[in-house]
Amino acid sequence: MKKIFYLTLFISLISCATRKSQLSRDVESQYNYAMELYNEGKYSKAIEIFKNIVFNYPTSQYVDKAQYYLAKSYKESHDYEDAILEYQFLISTFPTSEYAEIGYIELAECYLKKSSDPRKDLKNIHLAIKYAQDFEAKYPDSPYKEKAQKVIHEAREILAERLLYIAETYKKLDHLNSALVYIDILLQQYPDVPAHLKALILKAEILFEQGKRKEAKSVVENLDPNSIDDKKYQKKLNSLRQKLNI
Repeated sequence: MKKIFYLTLFISLISCATRKSQLSRDVESQYNYAMELYNEGKYSKAIEIFKNIVFNYPTSQYVDKAQYYLAKSYKESHDYEDAILEYQFLISTFPTSEYAEIGYIELAECYLKKSSDPRKDLKNIHLAIKYAQDFEAKYPDSPYKEKAQKVIHEAREILAERLLYIAETYKKLDHLNSALVYIDILLQQYPDVPAHLKALILKAEILFEQGKRKEAKSVVENLDPNSIDDKKYQKKLNSLRQKLNI
């Protein structure tokens, strides 16, 4: 009886190991096929397979890879809403995965891309900055730190452009002092973005309209028209220089 018991146990263990080996090969083949689809830009088809791996094989060695490429497939498809959800799942469920680091910064990129009209909605811009700054604190020696800096810089450019837009709107409404308030906030908080130069030109224009020629001149005389990429503001600066005899 003992021999029969041990023989049955041995066969059972062999069978279990065989099924496990087959399962591993099955998941690997699915993952490889999904990656082929991903590399060919067939993201919707790749998404279905990556989902299948994540939900049906949660203990597989491929699960964190599949989760990362699931999120990235949504990102490449410009479906930033779903990409954000999947990146969040990645970094919360697999915090020690080799893909958590790059997933963190790509989450910040998705928030930046998700903001369709920053003049109306700044929530996603601030979230992009938050995750990029959190990334810098969490991974100070990361090879992706330039990506984080780029997200922060682009987000700051958007915030500065919004302040400029508000100032321009107040100027059109002839609320010049209110426009100057927003210009000064921009100049103080965002000295390192292109909107800074445009804000200086707009400020000089308002000062000139208020009859403050000396103050307007002190702003304009140090500005080079060739350093302005925006043609509208380049034209404004050239006009001011002529009016102020610079």
